[in-house]
Amino acid sequence: MRSLVLGDRRAVFFLGAAVACFVLSNFAEDYTRVAIGLGIVYVLLSVASWLDHRSREQSIDQRRRPGERTVRRAGRPSAPE
Repeated sequence: MRSLVLGDRRAVFFLGAAVACFVLSNFAEDYTRVAIGLGIVYVLLSVASWLDHRSREQSIDQRRRPGERTVRRAGRPSAPE
């Protein structure tokens, strides 16, 4: 639980920025499209950041369990164990 909250700060920031953009779009008369577009970009960045964090965590878990992974070098399959 701790790594989920502390390790994924970028995604939380981008999600907060998206919410702020969507809220401010109600008050920006001439720039509503800009605020909504920027909010959508921040949502996409949040999802991408979360996916990056998730893949890194899975990679770390695989390195901790060396018996369960297969090593590939130069595009060739590793030799059977």
